[in-house]
Amino acid sequence: MVLGVETPLKPYTTLPNVDRRRLRDREKTMTVSRRNMLTTIAALGAMGLPLQTAAAQGYPERPIRLVVPFAAGGNADINGRIVADVIFRALGQPVVVENRGGAGGGVGAEFAARAAPDGYTLLIGSNGPLTVNPFVNPNLSYKPLEDFAAVAMLSYSPHGPIMTNKLGIKSLADLLALAKTRPVTLATSASAALPT
Repeated sequence: MVLGVETPLKPYTTLPNVDRRRLRDREKTMTVSRRNMLTTIAALGAMGLPLQTAAAQGYPERPIRLVVPFAAGGNADINGRIVADVIFRALGQPVVVENRGGAGGGVGAEFAARAAPDGYTLLIGSNGPLTVNPFVNPNLSYKPLEDFAAVAMLSYSPHGPIMTNKLGIKSLADLLALAKTRPVTLATSASAALPT
């Protein structure tokens, strides 16, 4: 679910076998209905709690901690702050956004995995700490599939190849044609550093 974020780039317009209408619909800004948000919040609140305990305690009775496993100012942080505000407005309880960056999101994910399973510590999950780190770090102190349960999709961030205009490449087919005529050097970038 995209919360008020518009996608200005359309990198897949030249790709074959792509349902462009469906992709265009995904690019539009989506609003979060009250029903969907309350359902999500209910799922978040019940995370790690027996339903009877949650109902008996009147969740939430104290501030909720939302762990963002990256530094402030990035995509995960912005999404986290938007979600924190929505949860606050729906539940009337403060949501404290806590940035715990480091190790490709592993520091924050480890912190959230070790927190008490009482529904008061939530994690903004992303590819780094939940899917990449288990493959690049065999000694992870947390187990993404065992320690976390996904309760909602907050945003969708498209990725695509971007290159200098000097090459005259306008499509993936152009890039492949160039690669057949001469060696092409490709470089990648990411929001987190991977071990080399």
